Amino acid sequence: MEHAKQYTDDQISIERKDWTKKIEQLSTTLGNFRIDFDSFRDKDFMALEARVTALEKRLAALSIQVSGIKMPEHVSSGNNFDANLL
Repeated sequence: MEHAKQYTDDQISIERKDWTKKIEQLSTTLGNFRIDFDSFRDKDFMALEARVTALEKRLAALSIQVSGIKMPEHVSSGNNFDANLL
């Protein structure tokens, strides 16, 4: 009976070591996924930030161009069509 108990204890110890090793491997893999995800997220955010900055510059340039546009004096501010222009 003592032999069976010792065998069972040994098997449990072996299984515990095996499971501990597997958990450590999974923990390492999870850590690597987190690092990869953070890197991807940072790159993605930087790309998005660059696109927003480019759009802001384009908007500023368009605002300057639009502010420089003047309506001809003969064009009324309403939707009336001036037949004399034909």
